[in-house]
Amino acid sequence: MTGYKKATIYKLIYERKIPFHKPAHGGRRVFFKSAEIDKWLQANRIETNEEFFLKHRENKKVETNNKAQFQRKLQALKSLLFIFTTFQNVIQKYKTQIQKLEEKVAKYESDNWMIENLFIDEFINTSKDENE
Repeated sequence: MTGYKKATIYKLIYERKIPFHKPAHGGRRVFFKSAEIDKWLQANRIETNEEFFLKHRENKKVETNNKAQFQRKLQALKSLLFIFTTFQNVIQKYKTQIQKLEEKVAKYESDNWMIENLFIDEFINTSKDENE
């Protein structure tokens, strides 16, 4: 049925590359189902040149489409990168402005604190003078 020599069949059985059956009681005999052997023989079909070139042409179209999709995705990512970089620059600008405002507030608070201390010192000195 296969055209193989007996030794080749035994080798394929040993390597478990061909479908076969053994009786439930064991023994040395092996059996084959013709439908399984047909299926096994037809499993490794080699395509014709025409099929190969047609498949290759379709793969080429898929590759071209994939390249175009890749280019679109890359362009979208570049646009997002530009937007994020712009936002990063704006955020950095506002951080700098916030830092300057915080410094001004801190200076104002320290100046105000010094003015309050001067006022308290003057008040205490004036009170001492009146008591004496």
